[in-house]
Amino acid sequence: MAPELELPADFAAMIESQAEVHGLSVEAFLRLLLQERESKVRRAKLSPAEKSRLWREWAATHHSNTPPLSDEAISRESIYGERG
Repeated sequence: MAPELELPADFAAMIESQAEVHGLSVEAFLRLLLQERESKVRRAKLSPAEKSRLWREWAATHHSNTPPLSDEAISRESIYGERG
């Protein structure tokens, strides 16, 4: 049986709104939040060596043959335009 929670109306409305923004039911949205929190707690317990290993594994899944941006694409004028 699922637990029932009594929440202040404004808090419940905020959760419902965020769930809708993400295209999820309230239950699925709350499950996602709890899974993300659990993942953060697990990562916080990792040693620096384990974090480094996981990062390198993640980085290895990306293509390394992406062409670099041109000088024009990364120029200050291109990025900021008239804002200088």
